[in-house]
Amino acid sequence: MLVRANFSQAVHEDGDREPVDPAEDRETVNLEAISLRRDKTSLQTQLEGCSKMCNEDFIRNNCTSLSHEVETKFQHYLDNVGSQVSNIQGCSPWLQAEKDRLAEDSRRCSHNRSAMALEHCKKLQKTPEKYDERWRGC
Repeated sequence: MLVRANFSQAVHEDGDREPVDPAEDRETVNLEAISLRRDKTSLQTQLEGCSKMCNEDFIRNNCTSLSHEVETKFQHYLDNVGSQVSNIQGCSPWLQAEKDRLAEDSRRCSHNRSAMALEHCKKLQKTPEKYDERWRGC
C-alpha cells in the first residue's frame, strides 16, 4: 500500500506540472548558451585589459630605475664625445697652420735642393778644369 501511495503521489505531483515542450526547452538552452558566450567574451576582454594594465604597471615600476641608469650612462657618453669634439675643434686651426707651414718648408727645401744640385753640377765641371790647370802650371 505504501508503494501505491508513493506512486499516486508522484503521479499526482507530475500532473501538477506544466507539460514539457521540447522546442521551448531547446530555445531556452540556446538563449542560455548565447548569454554564457557573451559573458565569457566580456570576461575575457576584462582579463586581457587587466593583464595589459598589470604588465604596464610592472614595466613602469621596474624599468624606471633602469631607464634612469641608462639615461645617466648615455649622458656621460655624450659628455665624453662632446669633450673630444671640442678638443678636436680646438686643435684644428693649429693643425691647419702647422700643415701650411710644413707645406711652405717643403716647397722651399725642394727649391733649395734643385738650386744646390745645379750648383754641385757646376762645381763638378770646374773641378777637373782646376785640376788640369794646376798640373799644367807645374
